[in-house]
Amino acid sequence: MGASGNVALMALLGWPLITMGIFSAMSPRRAVLTSVILGWLFLPEVATLSIKGIPDYDKSAAIALAVLLSTALFDPRRIASFKANIYDLPMILWILGPFATSISNGLGAYDGVSACIVEALSWGIPYFMGRVYFSDQRAAHDLAVAFFLAGLLYVPFCLWEVKMHPHLHKSLYGFRQQGLNQTLRLGGYRPTVFLPHGIAVGMLMTSSALCGYWLWISGGFKKLFGVSVGWMVVGVAITAVLCKSTGAIALLIVGAVALAWSHKSKSSLLIVCMIFAAPSYITARALIGWDGVEIIELSRIIVNDERAASLKWRIDAEDLLVERAEMRAVLGWGRWRRWRVYDERGRSLAVSDGFWIIAYGQRGLVGLVLIVVVSLLPIVLVLRFHAVRFWRGPGAAGIEVLSIVQALYMIDYLFNFMLNPIVVVSLGAVISNVCAARMRAPTT
Repeated sequence: MGASGNVALMALLGWPLITMGIFSAMSPRRAVLTSVILGWLFLPEVATLSIKGIPDYDKSAAIALAVLLSTALFDPRRIASFKANIYDLPMILWILGPFATSISNGLGAYDGVSACIVEALSWGIPYFMGRVYFSDQRAAHDLAVAFFLAGLLYVPFCLWEVKMHPHLHKSLYGFRQQGLNQTLRLGGYRPTVFLPHGIAVGMLMTSSALCGYWLWISGGFKKLFGVSVGWMVVGVAITAVLCKSTGAIALLIVGAVALAWSHKSKSSLLIVCMIFAAPSYITARALIGWDGVEIIELSRIIVNDERAASLKWRIDAEDLLVERAEMRAVLGWGRWRRWRVYDERGRSLAVSDGFWIIAYGQRGLVGLVLIVVVSLLPIVLVLRFHAVRFWRGPGAAGIEVLSIVQALYMIDYLFNFMLNPIVVVSLGAVISNVCAARMRAPTT
């Protein structure tokens, strides 16, 4: 990265100190929200501090370690208050699972422990923060509001890059997250700002718009700085469309329609369809051998030939990776790209984008099932303990929309993997509400 890359490393190394300053200036719960969101939105991508013998220190590690250290210093009783529940088991197994995979592949205990630490930084600590800080409806509402504000904060940056070109990351940190060709879409630019890819920005704005929309119409979040939140939601939604991520736009529509229709009809049918979408696709592709030709043709009809060709390319790559994964189907191949497919010259034959195929290759069927359960358990529990006819109430709207966001990200994981720590915090928040209060609503 050269001299300019030093700015990125300074930002990563300085983030724990900045987070401590945030904790000293506001309540611990607000400090968690502020530090996680600002870290995700503005810390550099790609930059990594590698020290032999320990896991890499990157953006995810900086955010997780900073918030955990600050919580231990400023609010230690919160950590001690945590009580594990049966609903935490999928996440615990997901974090510890790499150890079994490493041992089964002969990679050794050290590799297994290192892999578990990586998962704990990416998933475990954000999830834990959601569990201990957002265990009631008011806290979940604040988290959903913060998710909306994160997107609102990104609006001017996104619009700038849509108009000019994605260069903010390079201007500040001295390098791009990926090639400029990755930002070209539909005759214009797709913003990346400070996230790993334009797809991540699209999903952030989609989730933000959805949170704002549901909080607004539920009556619990009407004005901000004297301005109607409805107009702000429109602005975030328009920005989400301008991000030109076709999948994220489709998921925004799906999420909004599912929430509105479920409230109007008092039926959870559309929500149930969302829950089964990802498992059905994974089962068809990994176990039944479906070739996906129908969705390729549907993409051609609804969107355009370019999107259909891109989808076909992804599915063809999945076919090769599924064949590779089936050689170690139970626990997977582990890390170090051992699950990828190469030619005789060592060149990769299949680029892997979808999280499901990465999980299948690295962690086998065990890991694949776990990540599906981890992602969809919140919405399943919401349906189980909180009847749809009570949705849209201001006290529960935050929990409900955050659980819908989890389901939408699981669908996005079919074709992409842009892990968002705000989403993982939200996952813990929904689980915590279920554990602590059974949603504080009738179940009939």
